[in-house]
Order: sequence, then structure tokens, then C-alpha cells
Amino acid sequence: MKKQTTPAETMMEAQNKLVETMSANAMKAMEIFRMDDAWSKKGRELMESYMKEQRELTEKMMQPATFEKGVEGVTEHMMHAMQLQWDYARKTMDFYRDAMMAMSEPKAENPWMRMFEICNDTMSAMMDTAKKNMEAMRPAQWN
Repeated sequence: MKKQTTPAETMMEAQNKLVETMSANAMKAMEIFRMDDAWSKKGRELMESYMKEQRELTEKMMQPATFEKGVEGVTEHMMHAMQLQWDYARKTMDFYRDAMMAMSEPKAENPWMRMFEICNDTMSAMMDTAKKNMEAMRPAQWN
């Protein structure tokens, strides 16, 4: 019998999958173009910043005070999580754009199409995560 998960566990699972997808896509983008170490460092810093903010938000979300507020407490944190995702998506797209402008020799056939595919996959993963998080927040989950 499958163990019923809490909305917070469902959201954490979705967030983890999103981070895995975004990390893998960042690596794919780096593989397409030869970039100097400065771009690798910028990419790492961007991901580390996102991970730090996600970790802090998760720690706040898991506090008993959040759940004492009920749906309002969790919803407040979910709204913040979604805002973090959109902010990171914008920063990621800016990073990709700037990195592509600074690229040297492409290492893939039709690198621009590959970058489009990578960006599209990242955005799809973000939308899927938002959908899963909203589903987890359905009132039926709180019974």
C-alpha cells in the first residue's frame, strides 16, 4: 500500500525534480559551447544562489508555525517558492543569452536549436513543478 504523502512532501519532491532538471539542462548548455572558466563560475554561482534560497524557504516552510496557520501559512510559502522559480528562470535565461553571446566555437550541430530545446525543457519543468505544487495544495489533500 502506498504511503500517503503530505502536501509539503509532494512539493519537496517536485522541487527536487525541478532542481535536478535545471542542473542537467545547465550542464547540457555548457556542453554545447566552449566557455571559459568565468562562465562556469557564473553558472555555479547562479545555481548555488538558487539552492541557498530554496533551502532557506524550505526550512521556513517546515516550521510548525507555518502549519499552525493552516492553508494560509503554506500558501504564503508556496507563493514565495513560485516567485523564486520565476526569478531564477529569468536569471537563467539572461545567463544563457549572455553566455551564448560570449561563446566561441559551437560543439553541437545547430547549437541555437539545441539551446532552444534546453530552455524549453527548463520552462516546461518549471510549469510542471508549479502544477504539482498547486495540486498538492488542493483542499482534498488536507483531510
